[in-house]
Amino acid sequence: MDAVVAGSMLNVSLSCKIIGQFPDVQLPSLSTSLSFTIYDNTCWVEEKMVGKMYELSVASLDSNASEAQCRHACRQRSSCSHYKFKEGKCYQVKRDASGELGKSFTKITDCSQTSSCLSVESLDWSESGVYCPLGYDTSRASMIYRKDGMTNLETMYLYKYKRSVDGVNGECSDGKWTTRLVDGADYKLPEKGYF
Repeated sequence: MDAVVAGSMLNVSLSCKIIGQFPDVQLPSLSTSLSFTIYDNTCWVEEKMVGKMYELSVASLDSNASEAQCRHACRQRSSCSHYKFKEGKCYQVKRDASGELGKSFTKITDCSQTSSCLSVESLDWSESGVYCPLGYDTSRASMIYRKDGMTNLETMYLYKYKRSVDGVNGECSDGKWTTRLVDGADYKLPEKGYF
């Protein structure tokens, strides 16, 4: 789970086939598929910050250390909130105004689709902002997020477009993120996954 994927939540997807056979040979066997995804609860986001680097020494890290090993070393330490892997060496980065501006990876613990808000930057100012999870939308099979704005024109949903649910939209294809204004007439039943 410590592979390097900037700004994302890592996951492992598994698929199985279950087959059931009956003692009576006259009855046909049954089979079904079972798929599930296990998500990591620690996210890593690259950010620019002013800080100082301190070498992160871990016995398992040698001169051929990988970024995955460095990330794992930071993950294991409660005092490590940021790391940087540079020229084969692992560093813990601590915020310090007397340090230098640079990029590092920030550790976000207890990170999940159901508890973590998303910061969105868009060319359209009204779409930019922080969207927090509203619930799991069963018709789109993904989370739906809401941004509460200062005005009605800034209060929006962020969700994955699905043509069969949302209708034809020439600018969007299935599975792509899109936004729309919140409307007081929206039918919502979050406990059942209807949005």
